[in-house]
Amino acid sequence: PANRKRSPSGLGKRGMPKQAPRQTSIASADASNVDLVTGKTKIEYYFDPTLVIPGEDPSATGTSTTKRRIAVVENGSSGSPDNDAILYASKQLFYPCSIVKQSSDYNWTLVKISDAPGTSSLHRIRSVNQLAQVAPDDRLGIDDILNLPNVNEPCLLHTVRVRYHRGDIYTNVGPILISVNPYKSMGKLYHTSTMMKYRHASQASGSGEGGGGGVQFLPKGAILPPHLFQVADRAYTALLTPPPLDGDRTTKTNQSIIISGESGAGKTECTKIIMQYLTSITNSGGSSSNTSKSMKKVHSGLDLAGSSLVDVVEVSLAEKVLSANPLLESFGNAQTLRNDNSSRFGKYIQIQFSGGTIVGSTISNYLLEKTRITTQTDGERNYHIFYQLLAAGFLPSEVEFRFLQKGQPTLNKNDGTNFQETLACLQLIGLGEGDIQTLWNAVTAVLYLGNVELDDE
Repeated sequence: PANRKRSPSGLGKRGMPKQAPRQTSIASADASNVDLVTGKTKIEYYFDPTLVIPGEDPSATGTSTTKRRIAVVENGSSGSPDNDAILYASKQLFYPCSIVKQSSDYNWTLVKISDAPGTSSLHRIRSVNQLAQVAPDDRLGIDDILNLPNVNEPCLLHTVRVRYHRGDIYTNVGPILISVNPYKSMGKLYHTSTMMKYRHASQASGSGEGGGGGVQFLPKGAILPPHLFQVADRAYTALLTPPPLDGDRTTKTNQSIIISGESGAGKTECTKIIMQYLTSITNSGGSSSNTSKSMKKVHSGLDLAGSSLVDVVEVSLAEKVLSANPLLESFGNAQTLRNDNSSRFGKYIQIQFSGGTIVGSTISNYLLEKTRITTQTDGERNYHIFYQLLAAGFLPSEVEFRFLQKGQPTLNKNDGTNFQETLACLQLIGLGEGDIQTLWNAVTAVLYLGNVELDDE
């Protein structure tokens, strides 16, 4: 919108304003930000750990970690890699803090951070003018960060933090969605009923094909919170809608969804959720339940050793596309120190549509971590498929395979179940019993090659 306020042009390092911070009004401040003694609004700032004065820290616990961090600040210059390491390693990064005391010569300022309800810590910092002030809207945890009156790194991080602590793991930054791994089940957040709400909300807005069917799912004027379903639906709707300036109204534009993040951020799960949404809304039945029914029929007829495979009921193309995910994870994912299901490769998934229905799909992988097959870091595992075969009894337990952590394979309780899912997915995509057995033989041969001794002759 034309009246949306953007961040000022005069920003310092990490998006902090160079000029005087904004003033806070009592009327717009929440009750938790009002001083109980004076009744006045507390003015708070975003704490910057790189401004902590070297030496004695009032909040120091005497641990070597605290002293080391202060020493690094003393030796590093502004914007140096050392300072960045301190900045992003601090658990108190950009926490709201209030001024307790200021020296008479203004060389230092004592600030207090409320880490959690009932707890606080004190820090002596320099250059308090470099701190960005916390605005009233920053405390609300709004859906879209671009709707804040001033957008900078501290308010962005704090908004995401506020939302995460109240159970909202998704935050919009315009068309970009920030997702924070909750490391727990989110209940009905990905239920079919939730999925349909986002689809019908898009149809009710008049965009895409299908008109306004299903408006009854949402009250009039209701706005749904940020979600991965929203991202997937926006791409799907744009795929079916010609650009507004297209003269013949027949040309439609391909769409892309880019998922990026550090290890353990949830990229693999995000990919699966988006594909689940796309396959479900394009399913002729309009529900993802058909996929689960087909999978159950396949599972019920599978022998763990794969000796007897039942005939599979006819499976839709959308279900075949969805079943590719467990296969990619089995052969390309591994347990690392940071993530039990870390993708060790990049993938580009292309899904073709015709008239809003999936008609084809291709998956390209790249940068596979091949060295993991022969060597793993202590505490990590090889690719999942090796342990799945071991749990299923394809590999003799008495043989020590060098490629499995120096002959000491560590199985977990899900390896057997995951093998059944891998086997079912191979059958769903059309592989016969002979092809599947050939695949197992090839994977097994890789492990035996690791035990081969080579001499100089």
